Amino acid sequence: MKVGHIVKALVDKVWKIFGVPEQIVSDNANHFNSRMKKDMCFEWGIKHTNTSPHYPCPNIVERVKKNVKTTLRIFHSNDHCSWDINLPDLSLAFNSVTHSATSFTPSIVFLGRELPSPLLNVGNSIRGPRNG
Repeated sequence: MKVGHIVKALVDKVWKIFGVPEQIVSDNANHFNSRMKKDMCFEWGIKHTNTSPHYPCPNIVERVKKNVKTTLRIFHSNDHCSWDINLPDLSLAFNSVTHSATSFTPSIVFLGRELPSPLLNVGNSIRGPRNG
């Protein structure tokens, strides 16, 4: 993936919807340390921090990458060509599960609310609305 595509996706699909972060934490991959990325952080007033390359265990970025890779391997063990089609579904699943360290879901931490779940909708059609 080219750096220009990453920058455009961050601006158009994340920051313009959720707001601009104060800080970005990333690993030491070349595309995160490019001139274009540095210019982007300067332009948007964002502090960029790299994680330690020699101590990835407590690093949340590395842990999430490991979880996503493991899930994709399991989820697409029979079909390695269409893994990207299900990323939104996997994202909903990851963001809806309570994290053991925080006792909150990522959606509560980042959005301040739980994400609506298809399972709740099925339950509501059987029992009736949650609040009434």
